[in-house]
Amino acid sequence: GYQVYVVRYPFFRGVDKLAEELAENLDIIARKEPGKQIIPIGHSLGGFVWDQLLHSYPELVKQHNMPLYIPMGSPHYGTIIARIGPGKSARQMQANSDMVKFNLSKKFHKDLELYPFVSRFDLLVLPIETALLRNGINYLFTETGHIAQVVKNETICAIEEIISTP
Repeated sequence: GYQVYVVRYPFFRGVDKLAEELAENLDIIARKEPGKQIIPIGHSLGGFVWDQLLHSYPELVKQHNMPLYIPMGSPHYGTIIARIGPGKSARQMQANSDMVKFNLSKKFHKDLELYPFVSRFDLLVLPIETALLRNGINYLFTETGHIAQVVKNETICAIEEIISTP
């Protein structure tokens, strides 16, 4: 019963550029769905891009009626695996990058509920604690890897539970 929009991210570009493009897509979606809530769900780099957008433009939470945000396997504090990744976005996801420092210096909008997902077997977000947030309810999955977080039934059930809870 939900309208889902998928926004793809070419990982060779910088996260700041991808966040600008996401903002443009968000405006298009809001025009197609006037008055509806928008619930951002970002996996991996997608969550990192949402972090950048929501920290840079916190007013978007109210403007686009966003009650909650679900980052999945997103390295909020950076990941050591980014050292071997190609492209600008990989460099920006390294633990001590300027972008990670920027995001860590910010807080999410006070009205945005956070539900970060992390997998115990995520080999791309290391250490896995970088996908956890101090605020919000962290979901720890024990049977999924990085990619499986997107397709496993337990993930879908958790998202449905979060969205349907008033």
